[in-house]
Parts: sequence; structure tokens; C-alpha cells
Amino acid sequence: MSRGYGSVGAASTDKIDTGQTSSTTLMSLFIRSYRISDGFGHSFGTMIDKRTDNATNREISLVNRGDIPDYDFLHGWSGITATWRFTRPAINVWSAIGVTYDNGSTTNDPVIYVDGTSVTVTQIGAEPSGTVITTAAPVLLGNRDDSTRAWDGYLADYGRWDRILSADEMKALGKGYSPLFFRRGLIAYSPLFGRHSPEPDWIGAGSGTLTGTANGSHPLVLLPNKGTRSAAAESAAVLSGGTRRPLLPRTFMRSRDSRWPHRVRT
Repeated sequence: MSRGYGSVGAASTDKIDTGQTSSTTLMSLFIRSYRISDGFGHSFGTMIDKRTDNATNREISLVNRGDIPDYDFLHGWSGITATWRFTRPAINVWSAIGVTYDNGSTTNDPVIYVDGTSVTVTQIGAEPSGTVITTAAPVLLGNRDDSTRAWDGYLADYGRWDRILSADEMKALGKGYSPLFFRRGLIAYSPLFGRHSPEPDWIGAGSGTLTGTANGSHPLVLLPNKGTRSAAAESAAVLSGGTRRPLLPRTFMRSRDSRWPHRVRT
């Protein structure tokens, strides 16, 4: 299962509060998204958001811009908030969205991936200025803090790292590999199977608090599989053009770690 929001969720207030409040200079974000419309009751559906209020203290946002139509990645600075725009994927299909960014300098730009491929990114407006904004706010999935920007569709397989993932790592994620294949620097991973409340974080401490949402079909995702090739070998095989081990339809491969579900039905 995945988590459904908006028209396939419970209401326009649907969201998941991950409880993850840390801020990092180096960051990589990843999420699988399925967009049904521009947004539930508006044109600005939110995938990922971290801020303390809607006006000034935004740290990071990954949002749909139905009026363009594109997706925006934003990072807050005390002077000018940085906004970068890229062409959004097609409607009614699962897409893998990845972002890497170093906020150590105002001159740095993010690298953004769609389905494992780096895409053209356009900076909107002036360069960011001032000091980078960090907040004690948690990362939210599927809405912003005032619950007025609900995603309309499904979200799954959210991961966050405190390092810059390589192009090859993003390529593997785009081909269906779980963030668990890339454990170095992974500070949060919520598969969003849609079966538990609160929503478990398999890496960080704590779990996500649900407001609304509903169960939905999950995209096929390959987890590290005990008794087969190593995680590194599995991902290297697909990156070199080889074949990965097949996934059972609507079934996830077993995990290496006994703390995690050995087999998860969707």
C-alpha cells in the first residue's frame, strides 16, 4: 500500500508529520509520487515540506505548480528564498523524484532527478541571500503545516540523507531500488506502506503522525534481500545494464534486518 491524499485520501487536511526535525547542510531527498490533479481544491499540491509558518520560516518544500505547470523545489534563506523549477512528470503514473542540494553557499544549485535521470532545472528570480533558514519544524509529507496545500494522489518510499547521493545512486532509486540500498547518511526512511498508524520510520527514531490519508496501491520497490547478492552488488548490476532479481507482483522482497517486516503485502 501507499498513502493516498486529497481525492484518494480522507480530506484536504491529509498529511503525515514525520517527526523528523533535523536540518543538514548537505541533503538528498527522494519520494515516489503519483499525481491525480494539481492539488486538492487548489493548484499547489505539496509532496515534502518543512517550515514553522507559511510566510517566512520555510526551510524546504517540494511542490506542484499547477498554474505553470511544473514542480518547484524551494529552500529558505533569510534574505531571498531560493526557488528552482523543473518539468513535472505525466499525470496518473508513478514517478521517482530525487533532489540533492548543498546549502553551504548561496551560489549552489540543486541537482534534480526524475525517474533516475537528471533534468533541466531553472532558477526562478534572484540568487538566494542572507543566511540559510533552519527550523525545528518536522518534515511533513503531502501537505504543509496549515493543511491548505494537500497533495492529490499517492506518495510512497520517502527517504532523506545528510549527504549528496551520486547520479548512479539516484539512477538505481529511479529503477525501483529502495533507499535502504544506500544506508550511508540515510537519516529517515518511511516506505509509506499505508497499513500502520503511526507511520513507521525504519531508520530514524520515532514514527509519523497521520492526519487523514488512505491506503492505496504501492509501486513495486526492491528491498535488500537476505540470501541473494549484496545490496551493493544488486544495485551495481542494474546500473551496469544487468538484470535485477524479479519482484513478485504486489509483494516486496524480504529485508536483511529482522526488525523489519520479512514480507510486506500491498
